[in-house]
Amino acid sequence: MRNRILVSAAVFSFLAVSYAVWLRIGAARAERAAWAEVTDPVDSTIDALAGKGKQTGVYSYDTIMTDIANRAPNATVVAVGYPRMFTSTGGKGGLVPGRCQGLAKVDQRWINARTNELNAALRAAAQRHGYQFTDPSGSFAGHELCGKQTSWFDGLLDDGRFHPNTAGHKAMASSIMNTLNNRQAAQEQPAAAQAQVDNTRPAGSFTLTRNGDQLVLDASASTDTDGTIANIDWYIQHADGTEEVLTGTQATTTVPTDKQVSVTAVITDNQGKEDFTTQTSP
Repeated sequence: MRNRILVSAAVFSFLAVSYAVWLRIGAARAERAAWAEVTDPVDSTIDALAGKGKQTGVYSYDTIMTDIANRAPNATVVAVGYPRMFTSTGGKGGLVPGRCQGLAKVDQRWINARTNELNAALRAAAQRHGYQFTDPSGSFAGHELCGKQTSWFDGLLDDGRFHPNTAGHKAMASSIMNTLNNRQAAQEQPAAAQAQVDNTRPAGSFTLTRNGDQLVLDASASTDTDGTIANIDWYIQHADGTEEVLTGTQATTTVPTDKQVSVTAVITDNQGKEDFTTQTSP
């Protein structure tokens, strides 16, 4: 019998969530200026895993898979992506009203986006080495944290926080077995998977102008060096804890002049990669 080896992205995804939880409900909750201090290490770690940069203590997926091939040349290897933890539009539920497990919708979206990037890097590396890849995200649709059905993830206060629970592990095992048994649709070619990794994140940039109670937002200065800007969404964190979501290159909302507001623009390029940029006023 051939050995079977699973390469998982789980640990990194847990760290990404931990960063975001700390940002939203920890000491930096009121200081969105700290956003880059939280997200930049995650982005650089993804780049290091994809072989697009270096970071102390982080080995690229290529390095890991080369080591596997040297140590177990006859093994059947399946690289296992991490399921997206939140719905595409964001959910609510848990300790903090209007949040999901303490996280605002924009933070949920950021975690999903970086999970997608992580999975793309793992997929491309696996296919370069002739290994299989499975992404269990489809099986988890509706079972995300704060999803429409029973969650297949443990929540913030559970011992296995932000990891799949028993039902989630069963779904992941089913995804793996489907891949091993060749019941999934044919996997994309390595070149297509690598193209997703090589795609550069767009560079978000926007102006925030206050005119009385009117807040005017303009992200027309955003750029994408290897494609085009396909969509811009705005996540507006009001002082009363509510979160407003708008769409468009320009947007306008109402904020009392004596109230602080935090705005995050999510810039999406034509290949689906996203950049997040935040400003706080005043």
